[in-house]
Amino acid sequence: MTEEQIKTIVEMYKDDRNYTLIAYEAGASVYTVKRWVRLNRDEYGLARRRSISDKAGANSYSIELNSTWNLKLSKKYLTMAWGSVA
Repeated sequence: MTEEQIKTIVEMYKDDRNYTLIAYEAGASVYTVKRWVRLNRDEYGLARRRSISDKAGANSYSIELNSTWNLKLSKKYLTMAWGSVA
């Protein structure tokens, strides 16, 4: 990796850009960028990224708020007796 590529990766990663965009801008493959970030995380102060489900648990209320599905209604339909009317 050149110094310019490293600078691009670090800046874009800290700005929460996705790996595909970082790889495109750095002129490297997505795999190379992911591997470089994983191996140099401590040296450049790159915090690990987590999805909402990893932070709060898969059944958390925040997942319901951020979902495009109506999860409360889905849960209601899943727990209703077969053949009953909503």
